[in-house]
Amino acid sequence: MGTKRIISSFGQSRVRLSPYDMECLQKVRALIDANVARHHSIREIALYAGMSTTKLKDGFKELYGMGLYHYLKKQRLEKGKYLVENTDKTLWEISRSLGYKHVCNFITAFKKEFGKSPGLWRSRLIMWLIHFYYLEFIFSI
Repeated sequence: MGTKRIISSFGQSRVRLSPYDMECLQKVRALIDANVARHHSIREIALYAGMSTTKLKDGFKELYGMGLYHYLKKQRLEKGKYLVENTDKTLWEISRSLGYKHVCNFITAFKKEFGKSPGLWRSRLIMWLIHFYYLEFIFSI
């Protein structure tokens, strides 16, 4: 009665998650979100959550629609995109702050996720802003 069945797209129950399991998985998500630069092992996260590694991996995927490492990578790249757009930090500084050992790995992952390299993303954003403010200035005269 207190257990929620997560139904796959094929209509078969794959994972049973109790309210406690879902609360634990929410804490796991918060742990990852709190520091995307930190690489936690599955075992370490499972101990933190108080569940088996299998239940952790399967439950997280069912609850959030992606695996733990996919989620971590996505969160890292979203933060990276924010930093590219809103700071003047170098790509090296951004990549290191996100836990990448090599800037080229960050650039490759960013391009795969967003379709442009972070340098091109930033330069196009700057050009768009210059164009926007130029038009705003012209039409205010």
